Parts: sequence; C-alpha cells; structure tokens
Amino acid sequence: MNTLGALRVSNALMGLLLQSSRKLIVNISSEAGSISRNQRTNMYGYCMSKSALNMQSSLMHNHLKELGGQVMVFHPGWLQSYMNGQKNAEATTPPEESAGKIMTIVQDAQKYLSQEPAYLDLEGNPWPW
Repeated sequence: MNTLGALRVSNALMGLLLQSSRKLIVNISSEAGSISRNQRTNMYGYCMSKSALNMQSSLMHNHLKELGGQVMVFHPGWLQSYMNGQKNAEATTPPEESAGKIMTIVQDAQKYLSQEPAYLDLEGNPWPW
C-alpha cells in the first residue's frame, strides 16, 4: 500500500497533473524509509515499503522533471496514529499538526525543489535518503 497505492494514484492522475501549473506530487514517507538513518530492528515490511516509496518518488521525479514537474517526500514526524490498532499516545505529533506543517512547506515548494526530489522533515530540513 505504501508504494503501489501512491504509484497507482499518481499514474491515474498524471493527465490532470501535467495540465496543471504546479505539476507537483507529494508523498508521505517516514524516517523508516531512510536507509542512512535507519535505527530500527523490526517492522521489516513497513520500512521496506517506505524505502520503496522513496525510490518510486525519485523515479517519478526524474520522469516529471523533463515535463516540468517535481516530487516532494515527507517524513511526517512521530505521529499519534492508530498504526497498531490503538492510538499511539507516546508519539509527539498529532496528525493535524503534521498535515498543517506539510501544507505550509508545499505552499512554498519552489524553495525546496531542484533537480533532485525533496525529502524533508516537518521543519523543511532535508532528510537523508
């Protein structure tokens, strides 16, 4: 789901995307997708799927930049989510806060984009692939 779902949505909307003025795809990854910052010892499937999403985002960016488009990827923080069936109350970031910060950065996307896809945290800091 983390990889193929994003790819299927991007492909399904590609015609509309290419007609837009911004031509920007935003994917939500995780620190779990960063190979160089990996500290985990479990959740193999989740980490592998987020790493695959990062590769898919890079490939899509390479394709889109020739057409005037770009891709941004976000590590949304440690979210208070229901990923394991119960709300993770220990997590530091409410989903609403994460979404708001991501949207603020997306609104100023040109500041973060270049020939390479942007992989950022919630403060707009580059995150290592």
